Formats: sequence, structure tokens, C-alpha cells
Amino acid sequence: MESYLQGETKADTQSIITVPEGSIVFTPEQQIAYRTYQKRQKEKYLVERYQYLLSEGRPEHFIFMAVNRKYDISPETLARLVYLSTFLKYNHNGVLAYKRKPIKQKDLPAILGVSTDTVKKFLSESQEYLTVLDDKTIQLNNRCFIRGSLSKANNTYIKIYIHAMRKLYEQTKTTHHRYLGYIFKVLPYINIKYNILCWNPGETDLEEIDPITHTQFCKLIGYSETHSSILQKAYSKISFKCESDDESISVESDFCKFISNRSTLHTNGSRIYVNPFVMYRYSSNNIRILHRSRNNAARLFYNN
Repeated sequence: MESYLQGETKADTQSIITVPEGSIVFTPEQQIAYRTYQKRQKEKYLVERYQYLLSEGRPEHFIFMAVNRKYDISPETLARLVYLSTFLKYNHNGVLAYKRKPIKQKDLPAILGVSTDTVKKFLSESQEYLTVLDDKTIQLNNRCFIRGSLSKANNTYIKIYIHAMRKLYEQTKTTHHRYLGYIFKVLPYINIKYNILCWNPGETDLEEIDPITHTQFCKLIGYSETHSSILQKAYSKISFKCESDDESISVESDFCKFISNRSTLHTNGSRIYVNPFVMYRYSSNNIRILHRSRNNAARLFYNN
């Protein structure tokens, strides 16, 4: 005959587990907290890993793009041109390769993720920046895009980070490629240290930076100033995910961030930050990282 304590049932006694003496037992709440902690540690590691890729000594991870050239093409074509540059072979003067094979004209629709007609427009607009050789192989202008070491530090180029640029482009809708291109059209205005759009991009004192406001940005790119809020909304939806090597964790980053909260700023007015995971000119010290947190609230990360 089975006996139970008052108020106790058979199910209650069957749920009791005997553990060896000296064992540490965690409550369900503690187990959840520990798993959350592990996930955050992995996220932190991933952010630090991508910060490491911004170091000066790893030129194989980025493309040098000329800053002071006037890219007189549509913004969507410019975005596709920059994406295509991530397939440059290292120290091969403009030679492109995809899966270790030279990129040819017939390969472009699949690589760029666009139609044949769009490729025709792309090639027509990009004649100053690329060449279609006799065998239909594509070669980029190496005065605009370089993958390799520069002889010395050169602020006339900005580093485009290959992994992040590919993720950004591939995860952005084709109809939104123009928003990527707008930023590449204003490269000369990106501050060399803080990745903020400003009128004095060489200034390294944050307090002295003269930021480009949201409406001024609209004017620069030829966008209606009265539709500034629509533009901001479009950019708020453009982000990309970077995964850890085992794909067990991912970090979502915004491409750029429009900020109006004066309490966050060192001077009055609005600001626009560009994600240095994608492009950056300064050294990795004091870099500000834009990262979307789990609750989708944008945060600025930086090294002291």
C-alpha cells in the first residue's frame, strides 16, 4: 500500500529527482538566466570579432574605394558596383572572381540578383568604372577600387568591409539598393573618425564636428526635403545580420542611423551615423559601432 504526505499525490513523488551529494542544483529560472547570459556573451564575442576585422593589418578583409571621385551614376547602380568590387582578387589590378572563376558578363544577373535588362543598364552607366574585355570578362577600374595594400596611409580612400558589404547588399531588397547608393555618393562627407556625415570630415574632436542634418542630407542627394521622414523610415528598415562561424548566434546591425535625440548628442541638431562595419577610414581605436539590440533599440558601441 502506497502512502503520501497530506496534500501529496503520486505524481508529486514521481517528479522528485535524487542527485548525488554535493551537486549544485539550479532552479528553472536560474537555468533560463544562465542561457540568456551565454547568448549575450556570444553576441559580445561576435561584435568584438567584427571589430577586430577593422584592424589596419588585415587588407584582405576590405576594398579600398576612392572617396573624392564623383560617381556620376544612379545610386542603385553605384550600390551594385560597390558590391561587385567585393569580388576583386587580392593584388590583381581590377580582376574579379566568383567561386575562383573570372566573372563574365553572363554571370552578372545571378551575382547582382537583378534582371538581364537591369544588367544592361548597369553596364551602360558603369563604363567609366569597369571594362568588358573581348572574352566578356569584367574588370574594374583600379583607380576607383583596390583590393590590396596601399604604399602608405591614404585618406583619399575609404575601406569597404567585404563580409559586411555582401551581407548588407544580399539582405537588402532590390528596390532599396538606391538607399545604399545614396550613402556611397556622400563618401567625402563621412567623418574620418566617428563615421558621422558632417561638413568637416577631417575633424577628430567630436565637440567640433559640424553635422549634416537630415534635411541637408536630402538636399545633398537630390531628395525632397519635405519627405525627410519618409527617407528616415526607409533607412530604419535597412539592416543586415552577421553570423558566428557556427551560425549559432547572429548580430543584426543597422546600415546607418538617423538620430534626433539631443540628449545623445554633443551638439544640437540631428545627426546621421554610418555603420563602420560596412565602411571606415580611421584606425580601429575609438571606433563607434552601430548595433541593433534584441529589442530593436539602436545602440552605439565604442572602444575607449
